[in-house]
Amino acid sequence: NLAVRTWANKLIATADNCPFFRLDPETLQTLGVEDFDGGLSGEKMMAHTRVDSKRERLVTCSLKYDINNQATILRFFEFDKQGKLISKVEHTQSPACVFHDWMITENYYIVPSARIDFDLEQLPSLISGKGIATDIFTVDEKAPASVLLIPRDPSSEEQAVEACMDDGRHGVVFHMGPCHEEKDGTVVMYPMVFQRYQFGDEMGFNNEAQLFDPIQWGVGNGGPILEEWNVRLDPLEAAKGIVSGKRLHNVVSDMPTFHPNREGFPCRFLFTVCGVREDGWFPFNSIAKHDLQSGKIQVWPPEAATAVTGEQAWDGSSSVWSEPLFVPSANATSEDDGYVLSTCHDADKGSTTLHIFEAHRFELGPVAEINLGELWGWNVHSSFVPT
Repeated sequence: NLAVRTWANKLIATADNCPFFRLDPETLQTLGVEDFDGGLSGEKMMAHTRVDSKRERLVTCSLKYDINNQATILRFFEFDKQGKLISKVEHTQSPACVFHDWMITENYYIVPSARIDFDLEQLPSLISGKGIATDIFTVDEKAPASVLLIPRDPSSEEQAVEACMDDGRHGVVFHMGPCHEEKDGTVVMYPMVFQRYQFGDEMGFNNEAQLFDPIQWGVGNGGPILEEWNVRLDPLEAAKGIVSGKRLHNVVSDMPTFHPNREGFPCRFLFTVCGVREDGWFPFNSIAKHDLQSGKIQVWPPEAATAVTGEQAWDGSSSVWSEPLFVPSANATSEDDGYVLSTCHDADKGSTTLHIFEAHRFELGPVAEINLGELWGWNVHSSFVPT
């Protein structure tokens, strides 16, 4: 899992469980580890980063597992526009949890928390190189879906809050849409929720057997669905919260992106890939625009849209769509005044095409299609850098 971002006049590649790397912006050659003058020295980082546009800060997170104590150690770092470390916050969560994506609000780091159990008997296999990291833990499917609210202010005496689903429903979240705080303190978030998920054979690839079967893998894990969660502090118990959630629709959706200046603030529009298939949901074969106020969804291409409404069946095609990227117009007058970029990878044609949509007229389809040549590998977590 890899992402790219520019900060402090540097092009940075980020990935899970490793340091950041700086790239040459012209050749993309790796220049070496980027730790922001020692601010991230020795840290194993998460691929996802966030930008607080109000405070003009890059927000990053590192993750470490304390296997013996069944705990997860999270560290958050905030950097100013020059790359100077402004703040650092550490939180230890026990029982241990696993997560991939996270968000910010004005006052909190928002972390979807899937409880896990470590199997210490698998540790020798991992250390010897025979096993992989996901072999040593399992998701606790009896645990309710939960989210951590960790205060951003390192001088605050406020405790981190673990909020659990009010009806005890289980759920696992990998990717998150926008989050914000209401005036009454409620945190509103838009996660992509698996009703169940167990690690292994990710995206259908069996490492040991060297086999690839994405359809059956998707059938087994059900697929992520966009929900709205409202998180409130528990008035009866300190450091505890309550989550109430609802589905916005039943279309499998993931890899969310939205206006880059709306991280931590109310946001109406969200763009995702979708899996619209008769069997399973992966690989993703369509993209969508979501209206978080009305719950309305617009799906492209048209064959996927009619399959979603039940008007016509669709076999799913051989094309795979990449994570859509929203790029606001220079003088935007509304939140969806801009463009949506996504690459479509067509296995039958052996080609890759960049599709460009006008975001406010997304349902009309791309206004431009650029042939990028041969078939590329599927890509996610991109960024846009104006020239």
